Amino acid sequence: MVAALTDQAPEPLAFRPDDNCDASAKVRLPDRQVAIRVQGREVGHQRSTFDPAAGGGWRYAETTVMTGRVEQTTVVLLGPDGTMRSVEQRGTGRGLPMATDLAYAEGRVRGRSSNPAADGTITAFDIDSAVGAVVDDNALQALVPALPLAEGATW
Repeated sequence: MVAALTDQAPEPLAFRPDDNCDASAKVRLPDRQVAIRVQGREVGHQRSTFDPAAGGGWRYAETTVMTGRVEQTTVVLLGPDGTMRSVEQRGTGRGLPMATDLAYAEGRVRGRSSNPAADGTITAFDIDSAVGAVVDDNALQALVPALPLAEGATW
């Protein structure tokens, strides 16, 4: 996804301290909690952590609570090189259950997602798609601090 923002052909996003990313930046990424405000009024919060994962790689976890609207927990697992391994989301939207389970392997993403529809029903669908080098949008908050952010930088 990041490569799509540049003129370069997409390449696998990898954390290589001697290359484009600073792996040590991830280790120093503090736990974070922020208030969610709408028109100046606090309506919820978001808490995130980014830690080494069991078995190698990285684990990004995020919990978002907007009381009465959305409560969701997301866990993203990345390989040691920053490649996507999995995304798991659980929660409720407007009081209805929602869940997403995705596994990235061998050039494919497979899984299932179910989410509340506008009419109050749950829409569920299976996912099985070929993918190249990808970054799931849920991983961006963890990955961006490791990129060398400077004018003219590309990744």
